Amino acid sequence: MDEKIREEAITRLKILQEQGLEEAVVQRYIQEKQISYSVSVTDGILIHQIFDQNPELLAIKKEVEQEFDIHVFYATFQKLGFTCLLTMLAVDSYVDEWEYEKENMQEHRATAYAYDLEAQWSEAGEMQYKIVHGCIVRES
Repeated sequence: MDEKIREEAITRLKILQEQGLEEAVVQRYIQEKQISYSVSVTDGILIHQIFDQNPELLAIKKEVEQEFDIHVFYATFQKLGFTCLLTMLAVDSYVDEWEYEKENMQEHRATAYAYDLEAQWSEAGEMQYKIVHGCIVRES
């Protein structure tokens, strides 16, 4: 991975931290290069997991990174109705779009790549998010 892309990911994680993302997530990425995702374990209780601890989600992350030529730096895993959605926040190589993407983050909108685990499809787009108990939750 390009060091410039990693630095951009750190910048975006720090924006998220200012908005309420758990500091440990940012430090794990900076110090150990571990990428976290949020998941709801029970009604309203959210925790962070590490991709390396879940081979199925790690494989999906790698597949999406290759398909879209991106670097995932955080994700959220949610059950939505009858499906499970892994939504990944990422940095791409389009440097000229980075400032715009960071401006959107100030309004809790992030460039994201979603993967539907049931239908096994992925798409790129924008995600509205909120931060609850230090974890990111997808709103749209």
